Amino acid sequence: MRYWDTSVLLKLFVKEDDSGFFSALIEEPGEVIHTSELSRLELLRGLWGKRLDGLIVPGAEKALMRRFETEIEMKR
Repeated sequence: MRYWDTSVLLKLFVKEDDSGFFSALIEEPGEVIHTSELSRLELLRGLWGKRLDGLIVPGAEKALMRRFETEIEMKR
């Protein structure tokens, strides 16, 4: 079991240099995301920051949050 903090969760949704490493970890058999309820707000803030920095296009933060919520609902 691993705890996935927001800085790592962000790497699963926005490509960074080490995103591939964390994407591989989440695909390991039996791996699920254990994180805080605060991660929803922190992730939204992180995505908003990426948008303001021009690293994602306007509107992408909303789509990525929907994807995150879907992943949570699927209990990944």
